[in-house]
Amino acid sequence: MLKGFKPVYLLLIVLMIFSLNACKNKPKKIEQKVTVYNQETFVSAASDGENKIADWFSHKEIIINGLDKHGSSALTVASKNGRLETVKILVDKGADVNVTDNDGDTPLMCAAFAGNLGTVKFLLSKGANPTLKSNNGWTAYIYASEKGYTEVAELLKPKK
Repeated sequence: MLKGFKPVYLLLIVLMIFSLNACKNKPKKIEQKVTVYNQETFVSAASDGENKIADWFSHKEIIINGLDKHGSSALTVASKNGRLETVKILVDKGADVNVTDNDGDTPLMCAAFAGNLGTVKFLLSKGANPTLKSNNGWTAYIYASEKGYTEVAELLKPKK
């Protein structure tokens, strides 16, 4: 054993070296902040249309079903804003058609609320579940009915 070193000190040195190496593998806070910023901007770009959203897929930091600070996903925002081509791109890239936001709303509910018939049809064709309920207990059918979008409501009307 090394002269003048007690086993406890040697153990502490080894633990410190191990801790320093472990810290090197952790992401830095600034990187996490950039990721959050990119996610916010990505979701925001979904409301601007397909040209803006297509540019974002080169960014590895993007989480396709990630939520922004308001609790919305890119697909939810695009569905609400009637951006059918953007919705198609997002679904093609793997966005979950039944993803929920902080209120429990799905992209289908948001499209129904806004009366976006084309988006509703597309989401249904890709497996969106019209029977899901938001946190307030509403379905896409109820949203469309309450807003007076009869054509959308008829498409979403529960089967008996």
